[in-house]
Amino acid sequence: MHRATEAMPKRTAAFMLAGLAFGIAAGTPAGLSRTAPAQEKAAVTVAGRSFAFDGSTAMLLRGDHRRAEVAIAHPAPERGAAGRIFVTLLPAAETPEPELWPALVHSRFVEADVSEGPGGLLMRRFRSDGPFPGEILYIARDEAAGFAARCREEAPDDAPSCMTTIRRDGIDMVIRFPRTLLADWARLIRRVETALTDAGRRAVPST
Repeated sequence: MHRATEAMPKRTAAFMLAGLAFGIAAGTPAGLSRTAPAQEKAAVTVAGRSFAFDGSTAMLLRGDHRRAEVAIAHPAPERGAAGRIFVTLLPAAETPEPELWPALVHSRFVEADVSEGPGGLLMRRFRSDGPFPGEILYIARDEAAGFAARCREEAPDDAPSCMTTIRRDGIDMVIRFPRTLLADWARLIRRVETALTDAGRRAVPST
């Protein structure tokens, strides 16, 4: 993992910290209750991109032009049962690409020790005196994979207590998922991308 860039503007760093701290909790996504009604057939437009959900693999929980909350079904590999991934869609922030965050921000606040994590990920604990106390950073060994997730250490296994962000076509996709899916992180990202790509195609009328 590269060293943090010391020349990074303070305003940008503060903005990133605010964004990185957004919404991670041992429970449901920010602003949603466990009883929030899901709309099996619904459409939403975020940052100029339209999505139509039919409930087959993804459901719209809440949304407007500023943000949308989506639940995506995902099989849990260890139990063979269906799990749920929560995704917040937001207009892309004016920050570096999410895959750069571990080097630009996270590396300032983690402990020196590096351990082996699930799915071939590297695991580093955040210091208690930093902005992410009680969380663990998981990073793909291959930096080209561009995957990093923060997880709350003390949270039920089935709670969406891990968070990662990917940026695609002007939209930041903040993904929350159970810690049990870390070992399956590559398939998890593909699942989200496929579900949202399908929803985007469904929103475009066929000619």
